[in-house]
Amino acid sequence: MQVFGLPGHAIRNGKAVERWRSAMAKGLSAEDAAKAVGHPRATLYRWRKQPFPGSRRPHRLRLRSWSSDLVR
Repeated sequence: MQVFGLPGHAIRNGKAVERWRSAMAKGLSAEDAAKAVGHPRATLYRWRKQPFPGSRRPHRLRLRSWSSDLVR
């Protein structure tokens, strides 16, 4: 599911963070609000900080170290 170009997991994560923050605004502690939302507190803080996950592609790749005999 994509809405306005956002992937589905980003929308789901954003809605969970909104529910968590509104529960805290109503007087629940961060831990109790996280339990009510159904996600760990650390995960909700991470989603609040960065709603889109970063690339999982490695930044550095090992150089090929094959000898010319093995290539042939």
